[in-house]
Amino acid sequence: MVTPLDLVVVGGGITGLGIARLAARNRISVAVMERADLATGASSASSHMLHGGLRYLEHGRFRLVREALRERNALTRIAPDLARPVRFVLPFRRGDRRPRWMIRAGLTLYDMLAGRAGLALHSAVRRREALAIEPDLAPAGLIGAGIYSDVVMDDVRLAVAVARTRPPTAPRF
Repeated sequence: MVTPLDLVVVGGGITGLGIARLAARNRISVAVMERADLATGASSASSHMLHGGLRYLEHGRFRLVREALRERNALTRIAPDLARPVRFVLPFRRGDRRPRWMIRAGLTLYDMLAGRAGLALHSAVRRREALAIEPDLAPAGLIGAGIYSDVVMDDVRLAVAVARTRPPTAPRF
């Protein structure tokens, strides 16, 4: 006997799996159809960054950045084995479109919007230190670097964890 479904989700990436999980939590019978393995399409082709949207500060999207940082912090707290803090080097070069003071101000604001996330605050280093930290930086025009924290995640493991989550067993109303 075939049981009818309320919903069929086509695509086993993180978005499809998230939708299926939400449907199941709301007592909607759901199936996921995927042509390959879970999270092998667009979900596996991401930058793996669970960033708070540093680049959106330049456009004044402060609310978006704050929301992204809250989500980043929540996922880091909920699934620390899937998300890990990483330090990034942002080179300062002579003639850059954004002057060093602007980048430093943006990194300061990013730290403030992140709140008490448990990540290291940004810092700035001079040319020599930047090259010591990241020897593959092109030295031409380099005057220093900003160092900031963000989070990298394992997209595929996150998708599999979402897929494996069992819905609650409360009765349907």
